Amino acid sequence: MIQTMKTLKKLKRSPSAALISAMFILTGCEGDTSGVRLGGQASDSNQPQTNLIFAPAAAIAEAQPPSSTFTELSLDGETLTLDELQGLMFVPYCSSCHTGGGDSLPASMNFTSAADTYVSTVGTTSTEDPRLSIIEPEQATNSYLIRKLEGTQSVGQSMPLGGDPLPGWIIDAVKRWIDDGAVY
Repeated sequence: MIQTMKTLKKLKRSPSAALISAMFILTGCEGDTSGVRLGGQASDSNQPQTNLIFAPAAAIAEAQPPSSTFTELSLDGETLTLDELQGLMFVPYCSSCHTGGGDSLPASMNFTSAADTYVSTVGTTSTEDPRLSIIEPEQATNSYLIRKLEGTQSVGQSMPLGGDPLPGWIIDAVKRWIDDGAVY
């Protein structure tokens, strides 16, 4: 935990470096992440660069959501990419149930990769509330996913099912990505 706090103090370099560190902290990794690439962009460092590699979806699907005292990440108005959101939210909180391996919810939706998350959500009509798309680009407030995350949906249960609500800053990051067009 002491190393985590030291890492958090280093996050003033850039939002990208902060996100990389946040993903490592949320998944239990600690230490210097200054040489990691995020979405092909080098961090603000003269360190040798390393690509961020995630575990296979099958292994991730069995993982439990992270437990951490890390509660906020300032993005200074930047919009995260779907790949970044995938590592921050969809894999650790959603992919263990939304596996794409079934004919009905939750398994009928696939959140195990950014490409599968995009196909399962963006412009896709909700089966629980057919009046709404799961994600309606440029309209976070009219996206069923946001209503499920905030607990304001008219049918079904809030997400993550049976778990604590996601931190507001994660939901805000998803909203910003949707309002900016939900681009992949």
